[in-house]
Amino acid sequence: MPSSWRIVKEAWSHAAFTGEGSRRWPGRWNSRGIPVVYTAENRSLAILETLVNFEGTERSRLPPCVLFEARFDARLVEAVVPAMLPPGWDAYPATPATREFGDRWVAELRTAVLRVPSVVTRGEVNYLLNPSHPDFERIEIQRPDPVLWDSRL
Repeated sequence: MPSSWRIVKEAWSHAAFTGEGSRRWPGRWNSRGIPVVYTAENRSLAILETLVNFEGTERSRLPPCVLFEARFDARLVEAVVPAMLPPGWDAYPATPATREFGDRWVAELRTAVLRVPSVVTRGEVNYLLNPSHPDFERIEIQRPDPVLWDSRL
């Protein structure tokens, strides 16, 4: 059974899998108003993906965070590779075309999970979870553990 990992501020752990944060603030794969849950294929990628979003924050000032594991059946996953994505999908900041790609996936309810390439670490992947999909309830969310930030990061 595949799994993915999500880090959130401890204060928001109750809403970690609602998509509320991405609904309010657009991400690479979604526009404002579209709920998506961003997860990574392993713990270390989840840490890197989180740290890039805390850009400019001293590591000693990072807020308390927790790490969740989400387990899901492989049949719930649609996988995409860079050749299937719009040009500039890996640009910073994210392009409207990339957001539209994710928005279509959410709106069409194609799958509960979308496997996409990571921009932060080439060759690794992230998993987007669609909380609006009927199969979302089949994703098993494990209890969170505190994130212990290594001071060398």
